[in-house]
Amino acid sequence: FLKCINKLNSRAIKTNSPEEDSSQRGHFYIQYEMKGKIVKIEYNDVIYIEALKNYIIIHTHTSNYITYLTMKEMEENLPASLFMRVHKSYIINLDKVINIDGNNIQLKEKKELVIGSSYKEAFLNTIKEKLIRTKRSPGN
Repeated sequence: FLKCINKLNSRAIKTNSPEEDSSQRGHFYIQYEMKGKIVKIEYNDVIYIEALKNYIIIHTHTSNYITYLTMKEMEENLPASLFMRVHKSYIINLDKVINIDGNNIQLKEKKELVIGSSYKEAFLNTIKEKLIRTKRSPGN
């Protein structure tokens, strides 16, 4: 029990550390189109990431980048506080969500994606953490 509590405390300290805050405003590099060109992409520029067979497409405000990575590899290298997998074919930037309607997520740039059934509960739980609700009863 004590080990469990210590482990949770250490995770809480890590998630509140300034290092993570600076990484959220950070960037990553990818090899672009296998031509030896390396591109820097800011986290804030990414709208969503889409699977494309053995490749992924990183959709940004200004361009789309195709690179030879798997969704799993990309997901493991992005900050979980900013990005979330919502479908077997999509990882979204949580800051780009405009609204959620049933199984659909509307992102900036007027892009609408479907939430995968196996990802829906985790996604909605993440959203509920930031959902502001009234404490008044509906009859008042």
